[in-house]
Order: sequence, then structure tokens, then C-alpha cells
Amino acid sequence: MDRISTKKSEYRTPQDVREESYRTAKYIYLVLLAIFVAVILHYMFYDLYLLRGDGSVMSNRRSVTMEYDIKLKDIFIQNGDPVELGQIAFTYDSLDFRSKYSSVLSQYTKVSQERHALENSIAQFNVELGVENELGGFLENYLKKVTHLYGEKIIDINKIVSAKINHATSQKKREELKSQLETAQEAREQFVQATDELLSTLNYFKNTFANGTYHSEVTGIVGDLNAIPGDLIKQGNPIYTAYYNKRFIEVLFEESSVTYDLNDPVLVSVPEEGWVIGRIVDVGLYSPTLPEEIQPKYRPSGRRRLVRVLIDENYLKNLEMRTLLKVYKPIGMEVACKFLNCKDHLLEDYSTYKKEEGLRPSQDHPY
Repeated sequence: MDRISTKKSEYRTPQDVREESYRTAKYIYLVLLAIFVAVILHYMFYDLYLLRGDGSVMSNRRSVTMEYDIKLKDIFIQNGDPVELGQIAFTYDSLDFRSKYSSVLSQYTKVSQERHALENSIAQFNVELGVENELGGFLENYLKKVTHLYGEKIIDINKIVSAKINHATSQKKREELKSQLETAQEAREQFVQATDELLSTLNYFKNTFANGTYHSEVTGIVGDLNAIPGDLIKQGNPIYTAYYNKRFIEVLFEESSVTYDLNDPVLVSVPEEGWVIGRIVDVGLYSPTLPEEIQPKYRPSGRRRLVRVLIDENYLKNLEMRTLLKVYKPIGMEVACKFLNCKDHLLEDYSTYKKEEGLRPSQDHPY
């Protein structure tokens, strides 16, 4: 007699459902806990395997300032504009310049007049000295003659005494004129130097003022322009900054067990470009203070070493100056770069990247 098999029931009790949900939730909680622990461990110990830094897009820069107070009239540039060497950047007027120029001009006029008067005195001394030299020669010959006549007992002693007195008086006057002439000539040299310096200052002022027109002194990009026509700019205050030559990244690295040196590759996160490989081209000295523009708002202790990183300029040319970038140097550089799908991601090819430009130590490289 065949055994009749019982059919497995499709029905699950509420207890079975609860046990299966519990197992699923347990796995989810364990995964979340593992992620949480991994994140905590990363933030606690990332400096053992990762070097992090804050970078700013920079380039060679020149701050445009004036040597006197000015009032801006017209501005022909805006932030981000390219400027060429000699291009008109702005026009201005300056009462301060006109006052200083008038003061120097007054000094120059006064010194020139004194120099002219001294030149006349020197000419007069030369004339008088010439006359006294001729008179001295005559008196010397006369003294010789009366001395001879006195020896012949033709004249008395009074003639010789009178001749010697006249000769001595003339000689003394010649010495006085020579001394006065030397003093006047020395004074003339000082006046010549003073007039030359004042004239040079006048010419410098006129060239600097350039009829109230400022021409760009470099070919570059305009940045940090916060002035508008009508603004009063004090002497020495920057009007704008001209950024020129190639752009690079200046980085402050955190303290980490990961070391770095010249020509080491690093990862740079560039907005809208992703991960890009750069190379360290300059390692600065330790310093207690750094330029304000490259300091992070909250600078951790130890960030006192400025490092310069170079990447392909095409990734930086459209970024504004001082754009903040994140820079990293993990221990497993090749793995990290491939995992992040870096631009120029083949590290083995990077040895030739910018090689023609010559990445050299800080005392040599042109950046």
C-alpha cells in the first residue's frame, strides 16, 4: 500500500515572518555599524595612511598700488579680464601727487637758483685768482729786483720791507681765494647731485602719473578689484592684483605619517574635472606665519609648510584665483588613482608629464 505524502503547507505563521525580518534587519544593522565604525576609525587614524591638504589656485602676482593718494576716474578692467602689458587699466586724479610734485618742483627751483649763484661765485673766484696770480708773479719779480739793488747798496732797507709785505699779502690772498674756490667747488658737487636727484624725482613723478593714466605693467589676469570710479585710494593700498605666468596650487598639508618630497605625485580634486594628478615642485620652509590669502579659515596646528603643486594648466585656466581645492597623497597612490578614475590616471606615464618644462627644486624652477 502506497504511503500518502503530506503536502508542505504554504502558510507561514507570524512567528516565521518575524524571524526572517529580524535576520534581515540584523544584517542591515551590522552593515551600518561596520560603516559607522569604519568612518570613525578613518577620522581617528586617517593620518596614518593619508596626507590631506587645502590648496589655493595661485600664480605669480603683482599688487597695483600708487605712491600717493588718488581718486579713480574711469576703470577699464574687471575681475577675470585679461590685460596686456601697457594696456590702460584706469585713469585717476591726485591732489596728493600735485602737492608733492609742486613741493619737489619748488625745491628743484630753489636749489637750481642757489647752484646758479654758486656757479657765478666760482667764476668770480677764478677771475680774482687769475688777477692775484699775475699780481703775485709781478710782486715776486719785484722783490727779487729790490733785493738785488739793496745788495748793491742802491736802495735802503725800507724798499725791501715794503716789497716783502706786498708779496706776502698777495700770497695770503691767493691762498684764501684757493680755499674759497675749493669750498665752492665742493658745494657745487653737492648742488649738482641735489639738482640731479630732484630732477630725477620730478621725471619719475611725471612718468608715474602719466597724465593720470595707469598702464598695466604685466600681461596677466585681473583679480581682487573692489574699487569703482570715484573711490579714494590711499597711498600704498592695493587697487587690484595682476596674476601672470602659469597657474599652480599652493597647499598647506596637515600633519601625517605620510611623507612628501619634490616631484612626488599627489591627487587634486578639481571642480567639474574630477581627480587630477599633480606633482610637488616646491617645498617651502617651516614658518610660524603664512600669507593671509592662503591660510584656511580654521588652520590646524602644524600647517606651517607651504607646498607648491603643478598640474596640467588646462585644468586651472578657467578657475578663479584663490579657488580652494583639496589635495591628497595616499599610501597606495596607484590603487587610489585607478579607483578614483583620475585624469591622466596612468602614473607610469606621468614621469614624462611636463618633463620638457623641467620640474626643478625651488631655487631653480621658474614658478
